[in-house]
Amino acid sequence: MYIVFLTSTSFYSPQDVLVSKVSNRIQQNLSIDFSTMLRLLTKSPFARAPSALPRLSNVRFNTNISKHTTNADTAQVKAESPEIETSTEEIPWYLRDDITSDLVETKKIELPEIPTHAPPQVEEFINLLAHDYGMDDLLLFDMTLLPEEHEFKETNKNIDFVIISTGKSEKHIYKAANELRLHLKHTYNTVPLIEGMVSNAKTPAMRRRLLRRARKGPLATDNDYGRAANSWVMCSHEGIDVHMLTGPRREDLNLESLWCAPEDLHKYTSNQTTSQESDNIFSGIRRFHTMTNFRRHYSNNSSNLEAYLYQLNSKAGQLNTDEITLLKNMFEDTFQNASLRDHEVRFQFWKSLHLANPELFTFQDAEDALLAKYASVNALTDDLSLQKLNDVAEYAKLLLDTPSRAHDKPLSDVALDKLSKFIAALYEFSTDKFTLSGNPLLIPLLWRLCYHEHQNVRQLSPGTVDAVIHSGQPIEVCEASPLITIASKNARDVLSLVDYFTQKVDFGTLPTYALSELILFTYGNASKWGKFWNQWEDMCFSKSVEPDVAVERWTRLAVYLSCRGDKSSMRSFLLNYWNASNSVGGSFVKAFEANGNTFNSERESSALRRAILSMVNSFDGDQTFDGIRNQVESICK
Repeated sequence: MYIVFLTSTSFYSPQDVLVSKVSNRIQQNLSIDFSTMLRLLTKSPFARAPSALPRLSNVRFNTNISKHTTNADTAQVKAESPEIETSTEEIPWYLRDDITSDLVETKKIELPEIPTHAPPQVEEFINLLAHDYGMDDLLLFDMTLLPEEHEFKETNKNIDFVIISTGKSEKHIYKAANELRLHLKHTYNTVPLIEGMVSNAKTPAMRRRLLRRARKGPLATDNDYGRAANSWVMCSHEGIDVHMLTGPRREDLNLESLWCAPEDLHKYTSNQTTSQESDNIFSGIRRFHTMTNFRRHYSNNSSNLEAYLYQLNSKAGQLNTDEITLLKNMFEDTFQNASLRDHEVRFQFWKSLHLANPELFTFQDAEDALLAKYASVNALTDDLSLQKLNDVAEYAKLLLDTPSRAHDKPLSDVALDKLSKFIAALYEFSTDKFTLSGNPLLIPLLWRLCYHEHQNVRQLSPGTVDAVIHSGQPIEVCEASPLITIASKNARDVLSLVDYFTQKVDFGTLPTYALSELILFTYGNASKWGKFWNQWEDMCFSKSVEPDVAVERWTRLAVYLSCRGDKSSMRSFLLNYWNASNSVGGSFVKAFEANGNTFNSERESSALRRAILSMVNSFDGDQTFDGIRNQVESICK
């Protein structure tokens, strides 16, 4: 019961008699029921006058007094006011104290279990969402329990807990998000990060634009497909993400499958319904005409497909043939109304299937999955020039990773032959032009296809040199025999192709030093020392570089040769490139003196000292290089 105290100013008209009666209750220290007072005012003919209600200058609701009001006080008011009828049936439903129907059962909100190590804000947010904001179907995900190799663990490093809830409508979610923002602002003195909350208010300029557009009729792209504003709002506060979604949007996104444990994935796998065939001749055209950019690139199935891919890769080598086949069938059943992103995931899935069981899932199956996207409707509407270059790189990686070896031709010939046919099929009916500069991985992958690594042999790469210099790892000498088998003709053709593109097609683009160093180390791993030193002199001759960069490159060369362990190449370096004046590529001593007789770092000085001493010590008993030993000890103090 609410007790209303009314104080009135001077009354000047006969219509104010009714208001005067009510205000006189104050003089007699009496109380009057709020609903009864309103009914009395609204039923009186004087209350229809505009001047009646404005005379109530102050209205105060005092709930504390109403709690102590006795029935005798109420009876006294009713006795002195016989015109007031107290029948409950005559009180409008919106003025009654209890308007809940007995036939409607109150829905009990189930709250998720809160871990003991969770901060108190988690329980606070859950109670606010459930009891104060009216959100439903709450779920709590503990990101700290996910394994480190979980796909979404890496992208949510700063998130420890994720709360997902469902709202009744977009307006409900907007109101709840706004209340949560105000709560955080006043309680924690911070303005949280909220994404997806859009005000429904329209500026006058926006209303004029909408009015002009309405005269032209509705647009085909006005359909938001359930992705309206405020259908998904996310609030982040101190490692806790709160997601509020509408029911259809939550079912559409299926966020639960992103953060759940792999063993709980089946609980959140939605049953995707396939599109029904229709005899309407405009059914396919309507979908093509009304789909938006968001619709083209993203689909409802992406998260489910990526979950299947993660499950396959995380259990590589543990699944038998029946389990792999079952997982493949589940993936294909989910693959409906696919977007370009879905096709990319499907290729990665089939590639993993091929690597896991090449006899059951062939190389051709993975290739067909990569080309399938160009037969979809999305290929007709999107610009796929960059996508084609990326797919060429993905196909080259597939050629390198495939365990299939059933052929008679050399490995490099087969790989390059397949790659050329793939590129021809990709660009056969397209106006796009193939270029090597569109993707920085194309040239290194082409060069990688030119040689075959020997099994059970430790390979040397630029990463090995980096580990010795920057991480201080010890120098481990490899076998003196060749580590790889290089197809010299194919390697020459690839280098000619690179020269053609850099001079004719992509004029002005030069191969990077990292690529030149990769080619240099490849010749060294193949024991092609003549080509190795020619490549080194081409890299150094007439190349104006800063002195510090020159010292760094000479240090990397010395570290590689010491790890390679080939005595002929080490002797050639110590005699012709350490302190020789007749070398086309210069010498280390000249580059060191140009840099002011200093190294770029102590680690670089230590790496050079260990590399030179390792080479000199390999010629045990030969006093030819004792001077170099002493010189290294003096400059690498």
